[in-house]
Amino acid sequence: MHEREPASFYARRRVLAGLASSTAGALAPRPLAAAARRSGARWIEPYDFPLEDPFAATVVGTPPALEAERPELRLGVNAWRERVGVLVERPIPDVFWYDRRGLGYGVAHQPGAAPLVVLIAGTGGAFNSRTTQILARGLLAGGCHVLGISSPTFGNFQTTASSTGVPGRLAEDARDLERAIAAILPAVERRIRVTGLHLAGYSLGAAHAAHLARRDAAHRRFGFERVLLLNPPKSLFSSLRIVDGLFEKHLAGPGRGRAFVDRAFDAFAELQRQAGGALDTSREFLYAAYRALQPGRDTLEALVGLVFRLMATNLAFVADVLTGSGYLVAPDAPLGPTSSLTNVFVAGNRLSFEQFLDDLFVPYFRAREPDFGREKAIAEQDLAAIEPFLREDRRLGLVTSADDIILAPGELAWFEAVFGRRAVIFPRGGHCGNYAERRFVEELGAFFHSGWAGR
Repeated sequence: MHEREPASFYARRRVLAGLASSTAGALAPRPLAAAARRSGARWIEPYDFPLEDPFAATVVGTPPALEAERPELRLGVNAWRERVGVLVERPIPDVFWYDRRGLGYGVAHQPGAAPLVVLIAGTGGAFNSRTTQILARGLLAGGCHVLGISSPTFGNFQTTASSTGVPGRLAEDARDLERAIAAILPAVERRIRVTGLHLAGYSLGAAHAAHLARRDAAHRRFGFERVLLLNPPKSLFSSLRIVDGLFEKHLAGPGRGRAFVDRAFDAFAELQRQAGGALDTSREFLYAAYRALQPGRDTLEALVGLVFRLMATNLAFVADVLTGSGYLVAPDAPLGPTSSLTNVFVAGNRLSFEQFLDDLFVPYFRAREPDFGREKAIAEQDLAAIEPFLREDRRLGLVTSADDIILAPGELAWFEAVFGRRAVIFPRGGHCGNYAERRFVEELGAFFHSGWAGR
């Protein structure tokens, strides 16, 4: 499921993303309140995941000694990647020339017939992102095929499959995902035997999966049998403010963000020198580096904040160019395949998520819907907006961590109350940090085969 991306100033983001398992924010670990257990949610206890700091869990992931045995992904053996033709009529600007081949997707498969899990990536994530591949290997171990779909917030999806080019309205994103999956599935089913169709998503992809499942319940286009939400945000606005706050806390101000990037890459260079050759960004190396360097909480928070800000800049830049909004670049700017984007990188680092919301997102949709405003934008992207569906649809299950750092106080209790016995809570794991751990992989496979989610 690997795929080369074009070189650009986002190359730095991709290296940093090798350390951060996904976008995440800062909240202190929360105690496991006894009152919360009355919801019926199943807590995984005892649990021997050793990283008590949720930031360390988020950045480093599962220690190698605790990883489940899972198949490797081998192109041409048990995995392939492909593209489907551009799904929108909007022309692709020259600066995104590399997306004209269409929307990328990846498949990991069993040797014989098996159910297929459609897996939606998280914020800014590609179908072949590290977290997507970790989950794909776990699903393979559980006997499933996997179809990896990039997030609507990933540049390739924005340019080739987003009807607006401005992702973030979850219901509209779900329609775009529905169209993309419908275009991909026939080609997949010609190559492998599929015995059933399921849906999953992690982080923002979990919120997208919830909205896509709601569409599917109404239209029955796919007939998803089971739907699993992994570490979803309850309120997208709340979670984005958390991660945005990390950048503002540690890196806001003239030169601070750039200086941190430079220090981070100096550290990578030194680790590469010590390794005696090419930098190994595998889980084993990262965990060994974490144990050796023991970065403090401030450094971990700054790293997560920076990775998020770079992802947000990428999303905003693509949306700006596609819509001609003038947010980061002038609408008539002559951008081409060789244009320098350094100034965009610098400008984007200075702009918060709320500035993007107020200056591009809301004005763009208000031009289409005069009554659209900030309050409506925030309310639409809260899973509370579809709470009756989440409570009543028995196909849905939830897995999250009690110390998930994108959740604000009270949001974990909301998930427990809404999902009840269809929820599994791990006491530790940060945000998407325990996906390779043995017990997590067991629960992942069990959901799609034995249906622990109240079916």
